[in-house]
Amino acid sequence: MKSVAQLDQLEQRAYRRVVDHGALDVWIGAALVTVGLMLHADLDYMPAIAFFVGALAFEQIRRRLIESRIGHVRLRADRMARLKTWRWLTLTALIVAVFGVVALRSLGWIDYPNSAGPLIVTGCLALPLALAGGLFGIRRWFVYAAVVFTGGVCEAWLDLAYGSSFYFSGGLVVSAGLVLLVRFVRCNPSGNGNSDGA
Repeated sequence: MKSVAQLDQLEQRAYRRVVDHGALDVWIGAALVTVGLMLHADLDYMPAIAFFVGALAFEQIRRRLIESRIGHVRLRADRMARLKTWRWLTLTALIVAVFGVVALRSLGWIDYPNSAGPLIVTGCLALPLALAGGLFGIRRWFVYAAVVFTGGVCEAWLDLAYGSSFYFSGGLVVSAGLVLLVRFVRCNPSGNGNSDGA
């Protein structure tokens, strides 16, 4: 029983190393900024471009910056299966949210300032972020979700330009991610990439 508990602790530490490097946070923040561009500058294609470019860039960052320092973290098959399911749930929720915002906007249901557009849009994007935080156990993402929605409240209340709150919230998330990434790089020198088996 003790060995099982120790294995669980080892796996939890290994998992924390996978999610606490900050690169995902930078990607999320950049995606929020592109949503602001979509709404504020009428660039509806920006989120799609950001998603694919971000996915490709993150894969390179993961291999060159993260795995070169901590190796490829191997988790148990049951946890990997759960993580895969959670990824699909989060991705589905995000896709529904983004395309829902685009559809509502094209129908004229969330045109600013004649509706509660900022609250609807930020709420639609804050929910998948909070969902991901809960599923993956990353508490700081709850804070990000709150920041995104609070930005929408301020945008509606202060009568700011439509989508401009995403520049602020996205910038904060990118900044937080960069702080985590710098800390990760300092704490994990390059060339120490030994695989963690858990």
